[in-house]
Amino acid sequence: MKKFPPSQENSMTPELDPRVSRKLGLFVSFSSLFSIAVGLAGLAGWVFQIEILRRVFTGLATMKANTAACFVLIGSALWWLGAHDRPSHPVSSWIAKAAAAMVAGVGLLSFLEFMGEWNFGIDQLFFVETAQGAVGSVRPGLMSPITALAFVLLGLALLLLDWAVGREAPPAQSLAFGSGLISLFALLDFMVQPHGSHAGMALHTAIALCLLSLGVVCSRPERGFVRTLLNANFRFGTVRGLWAAVVSDEGPAWRRPLRHGLAVLLVFLATVVRYIPGGFLPERLTYITYYPATMIAALVGGLGPGILATLLSDVCVDYFFLEPKGQFGNKNLHDLVGLIVFTLIGTGMSWLAGAVGRARKRAADETRRAKEEWERTFDSVPEAVMVLDPEFRIQRANRAMTELLALPPEAVLGKHCFELVHHQTLPVPDCPLGQMLRSGKQEQREIVESRLNKIFDVSATPLWEGRSLRGCVHVIRDITERKRAQEQLRKSFLYTRSLLEASLDPLVTISREGKITDVNEATEKVTGASREKLIGSDFSSYFTEPESARRGYEQVFAQGAVQEYPLAIRNQAGQVTDVLYNASVFRNESGEVEGVFAAARDVTERKRAEDKVRISFLYARSLLEASLDPLVTISREGKITDVNRATETVTGVSRERLIGSDFSDYFTQPQKARQGYEQVFAQWTVRDYPLAIRHVTGKLTDVLYNATVFKNDLGEIEGVFAAARDVTERKRAEEEVRRLNEELEQRVIQRTAQLEAANKELEAFTYSVSHDLRAPLRHISGFSKILTEEYGSSLAPDAQHHLQRIQEGTHRMGLLVDDLLNLGRIGRHEVRLQVAGLNSIVNEVVDELKPECAGRQVEWKVDNLPFVECDPALLKQAFQNLLSNAVKFSRPRSPAIIEVGQKDQEGTPVVFVRDNGVGFNTKYADKLFGVFQRLHRAEDFEGTGVGLATVQRIIQKHGGRIWAEAELDKGATFYFTLGASETSELKTKAAMVGDKA
Repeated sequence: MKKFPPSQENSMTPELDPRVSRKLGLFVSFSSLFSIAVGLAGLAGWVFQIEILRRVFTGLATMKANTAACFVLIGSALWWLGAHDRPSHPVSSWIAKAAAAMVAGVGLLSFLEFMGEWNFGIDQLFFVETAQGAVGSVRPGLMSPITALAFVLLGLALLLLDWAVGREAPPAQSLAFGSGLISLFALLDFMVQPHGSHAGMALHTAIALCLLSLGVVCSRPERGFVRTLLNANFRFGTVRGLWAAVVSDEGPAWRRPLRHGLAVLLVFLATVVRYIPGGFLPERLTYITYYPATMIAALVGGLGPGILATLLSDVCVDYFFLEPKGQFGNKNLHDLVGLIVFTLIGTGMSWLAGAVGRARKRAADETRRAKEEWERTFDSVPEAVMVLDPEFRIQRANRAMTELLALPPEAVLGKHCFELVHHQTLPVPDCPLGQMLRSGKQEQREIVESRLNKIFDVSATPLWEGRSLRGCVHVIRDITERKRAQEQLRKSFLYTRSLLEASLDPLVTISREGKITDVNEATEKVTGASREKLIGSDFSSYFTEPESARRGYEQVFAQGAVQEYPLAIRNQAGQVTDVLYNASVFRNESGEVEGVFAAARDVTERKRAEDKVRISFLYARSLLEASLDPLVTISREGKITDVNRATETVTGVSRERLIGSDFSDYFTQPQKARQGYEQVFAQWTVRDYPLAIRHVTGKLTDVLYNATVFKNDLGEIEGVFAAARDVTERKRAEEEVRRLNEELEQRVIQRTAQLEAANKELEAFTYSVSHDLRAPLRHISGFSKILTEEYGSSLAPDAQHHLQRIQEGTHRMGLLVDDLLNLGRIGRHEVRLQVAGLNSIVNEVVDELKPECAGRQVEWKVDNLPFVECDPALLKQAFQNLLSNAVKFSRPRSPAIIEVGQKDQEGTPVVFVRDNGVGFNTKYADKLFGVFQRLHRAEDFEGTGVGLATVQRIIQKHGGRIWAEAELDKGATFYFTLGASETSELKTKAAMVGDKA
């Protein structure tokens, strides 16, 4: 026998589904814990003399004290040894193995006592059992021989858990499987003969042994029986055919319900076999007919059909074969226990079969997906690939190969490759496959196919199966383009050589040792040496500073390239030429650095120009430093590239720290500064952009930035030039003005609110006074009328005149009260704006005033008036007051001309009402719209002096104004405009105040 470490064993077997492995691990843990619990319960039954813990039902055999102790030991050993994913310690592993060995020893001694009728003294080691308490046992204190044998097998199985003969037959699983069969047959004995002695084994002992055996088998799922069951390739010939053709998920969908029908049929057949009158099966073997039916239904159909067969079997057994027959229920306790145990076993078998089926299906799906992935990968290879047998026949070809041959895949398979590729009846002489068959190694050749005008790189790699050659993988790469590229490269080399010689700049290649390997004609001219003398000499000997040249050369090897490296070449005649060298390494085909390629640019004239630029720079620098405003240049990445002294002063940061830092870091609002910077690039300039600079001490300086982009010689934008103007004092003055404006605005709002409150109080007071005056006026009018009607004949003429004056006064007082009430209502009225035509409103008022014009000659002139946004009811009241006044004050005229029109005054539409009446003196125009203000005697023209005040209030509520123009005895004209309502104005003011706050 051979032992494999768990890690090595796992590497030699297929990887299990993690979910299945996890579920099996949980079952192993459950089995071990269940065994420990049964053992502890049995020991508790012996310690406290609890009969139900020692024997499940009266009349059955008891669990022996040794059996209970063995369950605790074997369960603990399985807990530590069985769960391979639980971290273990060498000490705990040895303790677990010692416990397993102890269980095997106790079982072996007990079995030997039974076989040889010996007495080793372990039967009643812990507790003494009397003959009366040993009913159903072999002898007092001695465990059942089959229990002892099961413990021997389980103990050995745990000791040999990681040992295997090869990899397919681990002895631990075989021993556990034998123990499981023993306990299963003991459990079936309870089903077949519920009232028998069961060879001295207790019921809970049989159940615990079954679970323990299954737990040991499942503790190593990566090999043995479990691995075989979970393998997707595991099939029995007959079962596989039945599975695929009748009930498998692989078959058509309409066949799947047959699984449940098969379960019903199997139960029916079992019932018929058991129910044959005078049948050959004894009554105690009732369940034997149903176990095969349930197992077959579970194995073939899975979980659902297995449970269906189990439940139907329970129904049939309960109804047909258990006393009393022909009815459900009312069974004795032993029969009920038998039904429950049968149900549990059937359900467990169904679950196990379903789990195995699902695992096989997952494995089959994974295998199918892997195969499809391999097929896709094989077809996606860009090179033409064939799998050939030793007879040159094509076994498989990818898409590139079929496209190369311009044939469909079915026309390629089985054909000889030389027939399809070369159109020959025999292999070509230089075929790499023939060479491979002789050498047994990979062969590669270049073959020119003149028929296709192509060049192929062909390789043949052998495929070995054991020691026999199965065939080869034939790969054909089209290298026609590569060959053409090589030819083009050769031509390109000649062309490049011509370019090198045409260059006016000295070009040179230098070896790793510093020796010149090639030069162009310009190098000969600048050095005054011939090409033959230059090649092989030290390159540094032609410079005025050889050491500096050597350092630049070494820098090229360190960095891979050098740019603008200043040197001076000395001609043999003594002439010096200033140059800037640009050099880089060049490599061979293997990627190894072979030397340096260097090009020199004559910069003598450029150095003179640079001197001029340097002088100009110093001049510009002086201008920058003379500025009192902070000046800064910023790169496209937002980094400061230059500053003046004023910038150092305002930030408190030195020039060295400023240059290279992010420009936005020195503002109180970096994001706003960044937005302004981006605005410069979008608009090319920014004017008076407000920001605040923070000094390192915390002092803030308010500035206005003016910035513009600056460009290089090519016209490309390189960055931003910005100048800041200190506006701290100006901002303080603006802040003071803003504060004063806010205070003024607040005062206006407060005064407006006070005025509105006073107006509301005045309106309320007016309404209250007017309302309270009605009662005494009614009394005065009523009683004076009664005096006139009842005592008028007896009163003196002076008294009658006085009563008439009283009634006229009360009438005028009533009109005055009505006008005051109307004025109060208008003050409280909420303006409801809507679009209305003024012509329709004026026409309604004119129609209402026509009765007052009866007997008079009145000429109405109404122009086309606009549509306005107003409260139609209030505006009708305003026109009614204005037009009624025009009718009243034009009474002396014949004809009376009343005109309503519109004119434009400074872009604002103005509506007017004009009459040719008596007019008034404009000196008193300020009293015209006051309450109770009259410019004519009541004896000449009636009225209360409230009408025009009402009109003014209506116009003001519409956000407009009203005024009048007149001359005595020449008529009057009233003008008014309409704007937003008072409510809209107040809301607008409140919004303005809220914005400023």
